[in-house]
Amino acid sequence: MQPEDYSLLVSGGVNLATTLYIGISAYNREVQWWLLWALPALVFGVLVIPFFRAFRPLKADEERSGGKLYLILRDFARIIILVFGLAFLFTMVVGFGSMQNAETDAGEAGTFMGISLSAICVLPIMLIVWIIPRTLRSDQTEEGPTGPLAE
Repeated sequence: MQPEDYSLLVSGGVNLATTLYIGISAYNREVQWWLLWALPALVFGVLVIPFFRAFRPLKADEERSGGKLYLILRDFARIIILVFGLAFLFTMVVGFGSMQNAETDAGEAGTFMGISLSAICVLPIMLIVWIIPRTLRSDQTEEGPTGPLAE
C-alpha cells in the first residue's frame, strides 16, 4: 500500500466514526431529523461536530454555557489543535523510524528542521485559535433537558 492509501483509509475511518457518533447521539437524543446530522458528517467529517455539539438537545443534568458561537469556535479550536498535534507527532514517529544510515540521517535532519520551523510558525496560530473563543464567551447558560427530551 502507498502512503496515499493510508491517508484515505484514515480519513474515511474518521468520517465513518464521526458519522456513527453523531447519528447515534442524535437518535438517542430524539432529534427528529437525526439523519440530516449524520449524513453531512459522512462528507465533512469532524467539521460537523462543533455545530452538532452546540445545537443538540441536552439530556437531564447536562449544562451548556458560553453561547453558541463560543461553543462552535471552542470545538473548532480543539479539533485544529488535535489535528496539528497528531500530524506533528505522526511525522516525528515516522521520521525516527526511517533513519537507517548517514545519508538518510542528513535528509531526515533537514526534514526535522523544516518540521520544527513549521511547528514554530503554527504555534502562534494555534494560540490565537485557542484564545479567540475565550474572548467571545457569554454568560448564557442552558440546562437540560431541552428540545424533544424536555417533553
